[in-house]
Amino acid sequence: MDEATTIEDLRWQELQEARMMDEEKRRVKKALKKRTIKLSFFQKLSKHWIILAVATIFDIIGLIPGISVVIDFIFGLILWLYFVLKKTKGDNALIDVSLPILGGSVIDFFTGVMPTCIAATLIKIWFSK
Repeated sequence: MDEATTIEDLRWQELQEARMMDEEKRRVKKALKKRTIKLSFFQKLSKHWIILAVATIFDIIGLIPGISVVIDFIFGLILWLYFVLKKTKGDNALIDVSLPILGGSVIDFFTGVMPTCIAATLIKIWFSK
């Protein structure tokens, strides 16, 4: 009888250890799932190099005085579409894109020479996840 109790106790202990290991694994998986990797700004830039190239082209075209506001608006739509297709949960692409473009266009209207598209793209990349 003593041996049976000891064997049962050992088996019960093994089951408890296995249960605790499973709980620990679940806790670790949950913690890793919640954790997001923060990229440095230069890693974000290298990830979005194509939109930076497009922004540069639009800023060069936008140097023509009469059409700079129209060019900024068109690029704003392109930037919005680019980030909507790569949208992450909780990211409001319309506000995040329209505010830098609108602010840059107003400043560009008064100063005349400002790379609005590049600035808006850099701001959007900076605040992206």
